[in-house]
Amino acid sequence: MCRSRVRTPSLAPNTMSIFNKIKKNSKQEVLWEGDMFFCLLDGSPVSPGASLIIPNREIKGLLDLNQQEWMELKLSIERTVKNLHDTDLIKKYSEMYEIGISEKSKEYIKDVIEFLKENGFKPDAYNYGVNDGKEAGRTVPHLHIHVIPRFKGDVKDSTGGIRHIFPNKANYRK
Repeated sequence: MCRSRVRTPSLAPNTMSIFNKIKKNSKQEVLWEGDMFFCLLDGSPVSPGASLIIPNREIKGLLDLNQQEWMELKLSIERTVKNLHDTDLIKKYSEMYEIGISEKSKEYIKDVIEFLKENGFKPDAYNYGVNDGKEAGRTVPHLHIHVIPRFKGDVKDSTGGIRHIFPNKANYRK
Protein backbone atom coordinates (compact mmCIF):
# COMPACT_ATOMS: atom_id res chain seq x y z
CA MET A 1 0.00 0.00 0.00
CA CYS A 2 1.38 3.42 -0.90
CA ARG A 3 0.45 6.46 1.13
CA SER A 4 1.39 9.99 0.31
CA ARG A 5 3.64 11.52 2.96
CA VAL A 6 2.39 14.66 4.64
CA ARG A 7 5.18 17.08 5.43
CA THR A 8 5.65 17.44 9.15
CA PRO A 9 5.83 20.91 10.65
CA SER A 10 8.94 22.35 12.20
CA LEU A 11 9.26 21.97 15.93
CA ALA A 12 7.30 24.33 18.15
CA PRO A 13 8.60 27.90 18.19
CA ASN A 14 10.90 28.82 21.08
CA THR A 15 11.86 25.21 21.69
CA MET A 16 15.28 23.73 21.23
CA SER A 17 15.78 20.07 20.42
CA ILE A 18 18.11 17.93 22.50
CA PHE A 19 20.57 17.95 19.60
CA ASN A 20 20.80 21.73 19.50
CA LYS A 21 21.18 21.77 23.29
CA ILE A 22 24.10 19.34 23.00
CA LYS A 23 25.66 21.41 20.20
CA LYS A 24 25.34 24.56 22.31
CA ASN A 25 26.44 23.15 25.68
CA SER A 26 28.62 20.08 25.13
CA LYS A 27 31.37 20.40 22.55
CA GLN A 28 32.73 16.94 23.38
CA GLU A 29 30.23 15.27 21.06
CA VAL A 30 30.39 17.80 18.19
CA LEU A 31 32.31 16.43 15.22
CA TRP A 32 31.72 19.41 12.91
CA GLU A 33 29.34 22.34 12.34
CA GLY A 34 28.20 23.85 9.04
CA ASP A 35 25.69 26.34 7.66
CA MET A 36 22.89 23.79 7.19
CA PHE A 37 23.92 20.74 9.20
CA PHE A 38 26.07 19.73 12.13
CA CYS A 39 27.34 16.36 13.24
CA LEU A 40 27.51 14.75 16.67
CA LEU A 41 29.16 11.55 17.72
CA ASP A 42 26.33 9.35 18.96
CA GLY A 43 26.22 9.46 22.77
CA SER A 44 25.24 5.77 22.79
CA PRO A 45 27.36 4.47 19.90
CA VAL A 46 26.44 1.14 18.33
CA SER A 47 29.87 1.09 16.67
CA PRO A 48 33.04 3.17 16.75
CA GLY A 49 32.40 6.46 14.95
CA ALA A 50 28.60 6.15 14.98
CA SER A 51 27.43 9.68 14.25
CA LEU A 52 24.32 11.76 13.70
CA ILE A 53 24.03 14.36 10.95
CA ILE A 54 21.44 16.90 12.01
CA PRO A 55 19.94 19.87 10.15
CA ASN A 56 20.38 23.21 11.92
CA ARG A 57 16.77 23.90 11.00
CA GLU A 58 14.64 21.99 13.47
CA ILE A 59 12.45 19.79 11.30
CA LYS A 60 11.02 16.37 12.03
CA GLY A 61 11.23 14.35 8.83
CA LEU A 62 13.52 13.58 5.92
CA LEU A 63 10.96 14.78 3.38
CA ASP A 64 10.91 18.16 5.11
CA LEU A 65 14.38 18.97 3.77
CA ASN A 66 14.34 21.63 1.09
CA GLN A 67 16.21 21.16 -2.20
CA GLN A 68 19.33 22.99 -1.03
CA GLU A 69 19.45 20.88 2.16
CA TRP A 70 19.13 17.67 0.11
CA MET A 71 22.18 18.63 -1.93
CA GLU A 72 24.07 19.64 1.20
CA LEU A 73 23.21 16.34 2.90
CA LYS A 74 25.43 14.37 0.49
CA LEU A 75 28.33 16.72 1.24
CA SER A 76 27.57 16.39 4.95
CA ILE A 77 27.83 12.60 4.75
CA GLU A 78 31.18 12.91 2.96
CA ARG A 79 32.37 15.46 5.52
CA THR A 80 31.36 13.17 8.38
CA VAL A 81 33.27 10.18 7.00
CA LYS A 82 36.36 12.34 6.41
CA ASN A 83 36.15 13.90 9.88
CA LEU A 84 35.83 10.49 11.51
CA HIS A 85 39.15 9.51 9.95
CA ASP A 86 40.81 12.83 10.86
CA THR A 87 39.62 13.00 14.50
CA ASP A 88 41.26 11.54 17.57
CA LEU A 89 38.24 9.41 18.38
CA ILE A 90 39.75 7.90 21.53
CA LYS A 91 40.20 11.40 22.95
CA LYS A 92 36.66 12.45 21.92
CA TYR A 93 35.09 9.33 23.39
CA SER A 94 37.13 9.65 26.58
CA GLU A 95 35.78 13.19 27.03
CA MET A 96 32.26 11.93 26.33
CA TYR A 97 32.71 9.13 28.87
CA GLU A 98 33.44 11.68 31.57
CA ILE A 99 30.10 13.41 30.99
CA GLY A 100 28.22 10.17 30.14
CA ILE A 101 24.50 10.52 29.60
CA SER A 102 23.72 7.30 31.46
CA GLU A 103 25.45 4.18 32.71
CA LYS A 104 24.33 2.38 29.53
CA SER A 105 25.82 5.17 27.41
CA LYS A 106 29.09 4.97 29.35
CA GLU A 107 29.14 1.20 28.81
CA TYR A 108 28.78 1.67 25.02
CA ILE A 109 31.47 4.37 24.97
CA LYS A 110 33.86 2.20 27.02
CA ASP A 111 33.38 -0.66 24.52
CA VAL A 112 34.12 1.72 21.63
CA ILE A 113 37.29 3.05 23.29
CA GLU A 114 38.54 -0.51 23.86
CA PHE A 115 37.81 -1.44 20.24
CA LEU A 116 39.64 1.64 18.94
CA LYS A 117 42.68 1.00 21.14
CA GLU A 118 42.91 -2.57 19.82
CA ASN A 119 41.97 -2.02 16.16
CA GLY A 120 42.16 1.67 15.30
CA PHE A 121 39.48 3.20 13.09
CA LYS A 122 39.42 1.31 9.78
CA PRO A 123 35.78 0.69 8.83
CA ASP A 124 35.02 -1.74 6.00
CA ALA A 125 31.62 -0.25 5.15
CA TYR A 126 28.90 2.12 6.38
CA ASN A 127 25.18 2.05 7.05
CA TYR A 128 23.30 5.33 6.61
CA GLY A 129 19.84 5.49 8.08
CA VAL A 130 16.86 7.53 9.19
CA ASN A 131 14.17 6.52 11.65
CA ASP A 132 11.49 8.72 10.10
CA GLY A 133 8.53 8.57 12.48
CA LYS A 134 7.72 7.01 15.83
CA GLU A 135 6.82 3.61 14.35
CA ALA A 136 10.14 3.62 12.51
CA GLY A 137 11.94 4.00 15.84
CA ARG A 138 12.51 7.76 16.03
CA THR A 139 12.86 8.90 19.65
CA VAL A 140 13.87 12.54 19.09
CA PRO A 141 11.52 14.72 16.99
CA HIS A 142 14.37 16.45 15.15
CA LEU A 143 15.53 14.85 11.91
CA HIS A 144 18.87 13.09 12.24
CA ILE A 145 20.69 10.81 9.83
CA HIS A 146 22.67 7.95 11.35
CA VAL A 147 26.14 7.25 9.97
CA ILE A 148 27.21 3.86 11.29
CA PRO A 149 30.69 2.61 10.43
CA ARG A 150 30.76 -1.16 9.99
CA PHE A 151 33.64 -3.53 10.60
CA LYS A 152 34.17 -7.02 9.20
CA GLY A 153 32.87 -9.47 11.79
CA ASP A 154 30.96 -6.89 13.87
CA VAL A 155 27.85 -9.08 13.49
CA LYS A 156 27.49 -12.76 12.67
CA ASP A 157 25.72 -12.18 9.34
CA SER A 158 25.36 -8.70 7.87
CA THR A 159 23.42 -9.86 4.80
CA GLY A 160 20.39 -7.65 4.39
CA GLY A 161 21.80 -4.74 6.44
CA ILE A 162 18.95 -2.62 7.77
CA ARG A 163 16.50 -5.40 6.97
CA HIS A 164 17.49 -6.77 10.41
CA ILE A 165 14.75 -4.60 11.91
CA PHE A 166 12.65 -7.58 10.84
CA PRO A 167 14.95 -10.46 11.90
CA ASN A 168 12.98 -13.23 10.18
CA LYS A 169 13.19 -11.32 6.86
CA ALA A 170 16.76 -10.00 7.17
CA ASN A 171 18.68 -12.51 5.08
CA TYR A 172 16.59 -12.90 1.94
CA ARG A 173 19.22 -15.18 0.36
CA LYS A 174 18.67 -18.12 2.71
